[in-house]
Parts: sequence; structure tokens; C-alpha cells
Amino acid sequence: MVIAGRETRDFLNQEGIPCQTTLQKSGSVEGVGIHSGAPVQVTFHPALENTGIVFRRTDVAQEAGDIPALWHLVKDTRMSTGLVNAQGTGISMVEHCMAAVMGLEIDNLVIEVSGPEMPVLDGSSAQYVKVLQGCVLQSQQAPRRFLKVLQEVEVRQGDAYVRLSPASQLTLDFSIDFFGGREGLAPQTHHFAWTPGGFLREIACARTFGFYEDALKLQAAGLAKGASLDNTLVYKEGLVMNEGGERVSQESVRHKILDAVGDLGLAGSPIIGAYTSHNGGHAMNNALLHALFESEENYTYDAAAKGPYSTWQPFAAIAI
Repeated sequence: MVIAGRETRDFLNQEGIPCQTTLQKSGSVEGVGIHSGAPVQVTFHPALENTGIVFRRTDVAQEAGDIPALWHLVKDTRMSTGLVNAQGTGISMVEHCMAAVMGLEIDNLVIEVSGPEMPVLDGSSAQYVKVLQGCVLQSQQAPRRFLKVLQEVEVRQGDAYVRLSPASQLTLDFSIDFFGGREGLAPQTHHFAWTPGGFLREIACARTFGFYEDALKLQAAGLAKGASLDNTLVYKEGLVMNEGGERVSQESVRHKILDAVGDLGLAGSPIIGAYTSHNGGHAMNNALLHALFESEENYTYDAAAKGPYSTWQPFAAIAI
């Protein structure tokens, strides 16, 4: 798959402050839910300044369909990240889509969804990115608002942890040991310093991963109906079952970073800080945001942030 490079743009206002962005036009993608196996259509629409990211269920009453992509609406983190609004309407597996939205630094977007689960597509964010880039990004007038970490916050569960620390830009460091060296697989680590182009080159194509024997159990329990080698990197007896093996080296830990980007996107503003995790996951990422927002001493908002968020950096077409 090839994702075309975007035009060189400078999304700064006259004061040199980064502007909010949306889309110039709408675009759609179709797929199946990884757990339900049901077909679902997603359509991305431009949105007004300060709208944020909103999921809109089109199969429920209009007044109950909007679900803001915000951390405090996360209700299910068992195998993905799921949101539920005040009316009880939910949308699950939002993290891959949110990672694409954050990767392209889109601020305002309405995402119409025809069912309760986002499609798994190829198991990564690549197809979401391709559709969103085809919609062409549009600069808006209002300044972006960045969430700057002021004090370290951490969540631990056994030997697993997730942490946010003060830093001058967003970085993500992740390590996994496959939860105790499962199947004899070697631990994986990856460091990623945020840039949109870097996200596309290093992270967006990394697929969700799992283990063959777990898949059999899940499908026997009526779950993972849409999972296959077309959308999941599967390990069996320490080996990758997928034809061609990994798309990129250390693909599993890169996917954990992809998940973290999507989960942290639910903070409501792009984060400036250092994220570090060992064996973390959706539940711990959401708990980390709860810990961050527990005290206003932990963070501040900055509309004049510089660094990697200042401009849209040009890059060539990226094959993934």
C-alpha cells in the first residue's frame, strides 16, 4: 500500500501559532468489526473549529448518536478502547482510527459509523490514514491547544507501567516482553519522537498482534469473529504465521505505540510530554489520563507551542 505525501503547508496564523485543522471534503471506508465480524461503514466529515473529534452512530436516534472522543467516556478497555456517551450509546475499537487522526494532526472531525464497532481493516492505522489524506487537510483560524505535562504521573500494575513526564515534545518509549516471555519470543523495544511523517513511516502500518491458541479460544467463545491473518499478526509456537512475516521490524511493539497514540488522543488536545510504558495497554493508558487530570498541577494548556507541531512537514510517498 502506498500513502501519498501531502502538500507542503504552513498551518500557522499571523502570530506564528499553529492553527486547528479539519478536512476539505468527506471520505469513507468499509470493513468488518474484529469481534462482531459485522460489516460497518465509516465516513469522515469536516467539522467546525473547536468541535474536537466526535464519533456519530448513524444506526441510533440522532439525539443519542454523538460520542465525543474523550478520556472520561472510556468504559471498556478489555481488548480495545470503547467509548459510551451519557445516553448509553457506545462505539468500540476507536484506537486505530484515533491514532490515524492524531498522526495527521487533525483537530476537528465528525466520524459517522454505521454500527457499534469500528472496522479492523488491515489491523493497523494505514487505511484510515489513506482515506483521511484523500480528504485533504484544511487549515482553520482558531489556534491549536496543546496539553503540556508539568509533573510526572505513573500507573503501575505488577511489573507493567505507563508514565507521562515533562518534556519539550511528544516522545513514546515502549517495551514488551510478551507478558512474561510467552512462546519464547524475544522482548521488543522502540523509541519514537513525534513527527507526522515519522508516524507514517514507523508506526501507522504496524498491525495488531495475537497468539494462535488465544484466537481459537476467543472464537470458540463467540468473539474475534472478524479476526484473520489479513488483519492480525499471529504468533504460533514463537513464529509469525502471516505470509511475508512482519511488515516492519519489531512490529508488535510498534503497534503498542500506535495504540498508545490513539488512547492518548482521547486527552482532547495533543500532548507535549514523554510517554513511557512496559507491557502497558488500553486500561492502563486510560488510567494514566485519569491520573493526569486528577490535579491541575499536573498539566497546563499552551496555544503557542512550537517544535514538531509548528508546521506540516513535507514528506515523500511512503510505501507500507
